[in-house]
Amino acid sequence: SDVRVARQDSEAGHEWVASHDGYRRTLGALHTRRLLLSNDGTTLTGEDEIALPKETEALPAVARFHLHPGIRASLIREGESALLALPSGEVWEFEASGLVVTIEESIFLAAADGKRRTEQLAIHFDAAVTPQVTWQLTRVGTAPRATRPHERGGP
Repeated sequence: SDVRVARQDSEAGHEWVASHDGYRRTLGALHTRRLLLSNDGTTLTGEDEIALPKETEALPAVARFHLHPGIRASLIREGESALLALPSGEVWEFEASGLVVTIEESIFLAAADGKRRTEQLAIHFDAAVTPQVTWQLTRVGTAPRATRPHERGGP
């Protein structure tokens, strides 16, 4: 019932802050997400915060980042980061402040021809112990032509 959104531009980039109380009734929690897009568009920094009542002992949580079916994800640095290869050839790196990133199955529902299999990045954490998860998506370059998914004959 309480949803808030704010946007501002600064020298660091474009910032959005949004919160909702959708978990207040069942968990007493308030979720806030902060996003900062660099002025050059090459870095998106995010922070998810779950404010819990002080008496909360443990609360398993998962931050999920659903990927378009054309994006190919692979884990690096023993699961502390993931590389995302886009059909355009761009490569982005996703990391979550030292937390383990996993790749899980997901479903893409926005296609005109119906649902399609895809993947999602997931960060499993205990919101009572780690109430703030900071993550970053950074453009790191362009993949060699032979590794681009749309040129391998893949979807």
